[in-house]
Order: sequence, then C-alpha cells, then structure tokens
Amino acid sequence: MNRLLLLLCMLAMTMTVSAQTDTTFYTSAKGKISNDNQSEVAYYELNNGFNRNGPVKQYYPDHTLYGEVNYLNNQLTGDYKKYYRNGQLKEAGTFKEGVVYRTVTRWYQNGQKHSELEFSREKSERITRRTTSGSAISSKLINAWDSVGNQQVSNATGYLNSPVFSNSKYWEKGEYVNGKKVGNWSGTKSGDKDYEETYDQDGELISGVSYNDDGSKNEYTVLEAAPSYPGGPKKWARFLQNNLKYPKVARKAEVEGSVFMTFVVDRMGLVSNIEVVAGIGSGCDEEAVRVLEKSKQWIPGIQRGKAVKRRIALQLVFKLR
Repeated sequence: MNRLLLLLCMLAMTMTVSAQTDTTFYTSAKGKISNDNQSEVAYYELNNGFNRNGPVKQYYPDHTLYGEVNYLNNQLTGDYKKYYRNGQLKEAGTFKEGVVYRTVTRWYQNGQKHSELEFSREKSERITRRTTSGSAISSKLINAWDSVGNQQVSNATGYLNSPVFSNSKYWEKGEYVNGKKVGNWSGTKSGDKDYEETYDQDGELISGVSYNDDGSKNEYTVLEAAPSYPGGPKKWARFLQNNLKYPKVARKAEVEGSVFMTFVVDRMGLVSNIEVVAGIGSGCDEEAVRVLEKSKQWIPGIQRGKAVKRRIALQLVFKLR
C-alpha cells in the first residue's frame, strides 16, 4: 500500500516558486499572494506562468512602474531596478541565482543617493539571509549620505544619522566601523524614541530595549525571530503526520508535488489569510489549507522584543511511495 511521505520546509519570504497565472502578486516582503487580499498587494508582475525568462516589468497596484527584473528559468538573474511612484530610481543592483550580490545602490525620493551596500556569499558574522540551498548571504554598508548629499559613511566607516531606507518614518543613528554597527545605537519613529541598542566591536548585538506607545519597555538580545509552531519542527512534523490526509482523488490519480502557501501569523499567534500561491490540485491544495487552519495558534514573530504580525511562506510536499 502506498505510504504518505510528508516533507516540510519553512521558506523565506523571498522564496522562488512558479506562478500558475500570467499575473503574480507580491507583498512588500516579496511574499507571493493571490489578488483576493488587495490590502496586502505591494506590487505585481506580468509573466508567462511557468516560463519566466528574460525581462519582466513589475507594477504598483495603481499600475505605475515598480521595477524591472530579469529571469532565467523562473529565477531572478542579472540587473534589476526599482522605482518610486514618482518615477525616480529607488534601487539598482544585480541578482545571481535568485539573490542579490555585489553592489546595491539606493536613492532618496528626491534623487539624492542614499547608500551603497555590498552583498556576497562569503562567510560573514553579519549574515542577513540564506538562500533556499542554505548558503550564507551577507551585506556590508560601504557608503551612505543624508538627503541633501552630505556623506556620513565612507569606505564602510562613519557616523550614520538618517532615515531608514525602507520606511522614512523611522530614523536611526550610530557608528559604523568596517561596515558593522558598533557601540550605542538609537532609533526613533515619527520623532518618538523607538529603540536603543549596544553592539560589540565585531558588530554583534549585545543588548537592546524597545519602547511601546505607553512608555513600557521590551528588553532583548536578538533583533528578530520568525513565527514558529509551538514545540518546534519535531512537533510540527508530528502534527502533520497525525492530521494531514492524502486526498483519495490525488492518490488514485498518483498526483504528487508541492503546495506552496503563504499565511499571516498575527501578534497573538493566530493564523489567518491563508493563500495557495502554487498548488497541484486534486484536493491537495484544499487539504493543505484545512490542516494549516487546524494548526490554529503559533508563536508570533518577534522584532526588537515586540510581537509582530508577519506573513510567512510554507511548502508542503505530497509524495506517494
């Protein structure tokens, strides 16, 4: 009798999966979602479904140009550009095997250069992310300017005092040495104190404290943690083994493959907004959603000591053998 092998892999928001339609929608963190949840759509791209090759343009929901990228066999490859809604260039760099590498340049909305960073696959104590194959990707700030052109960081060293590139409501200041944060750092949000952190000479966080709207504090030694299932991967695998059923239609037709989903874990750990971004049909997509709904409550993501709402991605592999 066929036996169900369940394989689980929690993927980063930047995971690469094949779109099943000619339009793919993304959240601000590049997580793929359906068009049903308009409030979360940050941009979309037009492509040729499973055959994304060559240049592809991306658009804001209002159809203004968001970016220009290149694909090779559905994987981001080569030069890319991102734009502000006013048409001003926002970011430019290069993809290799689906991740950025070499120099990435960013600009303020007024056209002034914001910063230059170097990304590499070399081993580094400042790992910012990993590829789906597990190799380390590190980044290093090389140069940075304020919005009127004064250079604050040069050759990876200097004192930064400027808005955060991804959100101008946040402002941060502190010292960089050899591209790493060192000493005391602080951040504000809309002028109010948001956090204070201390880093060692190797750029590793020693401790931090963030502030809530009511003035209370959150102490932490880790910048952020992704949402997770209570008890960790082993408990999650056991939950799947006890609850996920191979649909009869899929079993009879010998349908196998991966169901890729994204879902939201809110500040209370509750699961919502489940989206199948690439499925295999024959009841497998519905079964994957049913089981995820049954999982109910997760441990929420943490950022600077605070529980935060996060959309994350999940791959469930249905395989008969």
